[in-house]
Amino acid sequence: MHTRNKLISGVFLLALAAPCAAQDLQLSFKLGAGPFLLDPGQGRSRTNIHLGAELAMPVAKGQAFLGAEYRVFRNFSYDATQLGTGYGTNGTTGQITAYVLGTDGLPKADRAYDSVDIRRDNLDGVTFSLGYRFPFWTQGLSARGGINLSFLRSQQDVTGGINVVVNRNVTTPVVLGSEKFYTQFQKTSLAPGGFAGLRYDVTKVFFVETNLCFLGFKEINYLPFSYTGQPATTEMRKRFKSVLEFSVGINF
Repeated sequence: MHTRNKLISGVFLLALAAPCAAQDLQLSFKLGAGPFLLDPGQGRSRTNIHLGAELAMPVAKGQAFLGAEYRVFRNFSYDATQLGTGYGTNGTTGQITAYVLGTDGLPKADRAYDSVDIRRDNLDGVTFSLGYRFPFWTQGLSARGGINLSFLRSQQDVTGGINVVVNRNVTTPVVLGSEKFYTQFQKTSLAPGGFAGLRYDVTKVFFVETNLCFLGFKEINYLPFSYTGQPATTEMRKRFKSVLEFSVGINF
């Protein structure tokens, strides 16, 4: 059975069982943040902020729960200029350059033919989780784990101007093409993932929690004509984030 079908089945079964144990339902809210592990990729940022709610009910010796979290990954701008071979207006190839060094080893004063491509990739959205937790090791501590479904929006802000030239080192290079852009693209994707962690109930009301979350999503990326020789378009790239989260929360 596909992960998505498993999640839907679990949600349905829990929904059927809920009315029978309404008096035992526990509602929780939590707030937290955590670093993105491994290579942060284009986004550059390693920080995730999240706000969540969870509804739990007793099952066997532990609790089954449904959760929903709103997540924000705020990232930094970066230079994405693709230097080297580029395509002019009529499809002929030339060079994309950032700057040219003079005989003194410093960039020349005339920067009219240089190229720059500045981007920023943000990610935000909602994740839904279905999991189970059970007492672990000592009083108040529980282990938890389950699956999640991420509904995340990838947004890319693009600002730049690409010049494709021939003989960049001469005083007046031949310009084959000049492409400027100032735009924003976004796309929302649905992808499965999982999580595992620990929760400690400090009191009946207050708890702390840590989770290792695996979040799937698709990242949008702009491809200008100057880089490919094809009409400007966007592509979607499959990505995966591993996040170590720390949260504080309250029970009702």
